[in-house]
Amino acid sequence: MAGFAASAVPEMAPLSRLESAALNAVFEEEIRAWRDLLCWDFSASADLVRHYIDVRILNGFALLDDGGDVLGYAYFVV
Repeated sequence: MAGFAASAVPEMAPLSRLESAALNAVFEEEIRAWRDLLCWDFSASADLVRHYIDVRILNGFALLDDGGDVLGYAYFVV
């Protein structure tokens, strides 16, 4: 994850405001981490999260840098 300047304040945006494509870099990093650290293929799960973001039914937030790039995300299911 790239750092940001101390003066920059990241924005927290609802996932319902984003397209899943905006999170592609984060998904790819997450897929690599699951594979390298846990020997687990997270690709299908990432695809499911992408789908739920695109149909606007996943509750959660993304952290955006001052350029609008996604730094991370979190979601919850009730």
